[in-house]
Amino acid sequence: SSTAMGRSEGSGTVKRLLIPLLLGLLLPLFHPLQAEGAREITWDDLMPFEEFPASPLDHLTPEIAIQLHGLMGIRAQKEAGRISDVSPLYERGVEIEYDLKSRGVEVEELIARYKDWEAEIGKLDRSVVTDLDAQEVRLPGYALPLEFTGTEVREFLLVPYVGACIHVPPPPPNQMVLVQLAEPYAIEDVFAPVWIEGRLRLEENEKSLYLTDGASSVLSGYTMEEATVEPYEVEN
Repeated sequence: SSTAMGRSEGSGTVKRLLIPLLLGLLLPLFHPLQAEGAREITWDDLMPFEEFPASPLDHLTPEIAIQLHGLMGIRAQKEAGRISDVSPLYERGVEIEYDLKSRGVEVEELIARYKDWEAEIGKLDRSVVTDLDAQEVRLPGYALPLEFTGTEVREFLLVPYVGACIHVPPPPPNQMVLVQLAEPYAIEDVFAPVWIEGRLRLEENEKSLYLTDGASSVLSGYTMEEATVEPYEVEN
């Protein structure tokens, strides 16, 4: 069956690998009666592109790709000051680099190309669909409250799959909507899907999401003000 949430493949670099595992949690598509003027959309409609460019490491064997990822991770820790030149981990990075170069791998060129690819992916993750600006839309998803007043919320993040930002890394900005409600809404279960409806705007917002183990900063690419919300229900 099709999904009401749309497909969320393409969300983040390494983070994006987690998304296909969650697709089985998405909801079956149905078409309830809509308020006049509201266009029902899916999460795919929020992405202004069809697919991501291939990684420059895709043509490598899994072994070499893993070694390159490991080397980049070690170098990042060195640049951040977490390890030194005499750290065993740093020495392991030197060994990996030597092994790769001795096998004819263009280490520095591949790493430079990979960083350029990551930067391009980052831009795509933050790109939005300009035609949706100021449009009245209706979209299903899962509500992550930013603040509670008792059991009611006035503002939350709408995400495309259950557990986003809580149990797995957050979706990219163009797969999150900051929802500001016209009236307070009582959320009984954050794992229960909802419909939102209102005027969508192309506005980036950074919010702190408070979790049991601390706070996490998340970025949304869309905003919906004066929105209405209702439980997601499947027609019989």
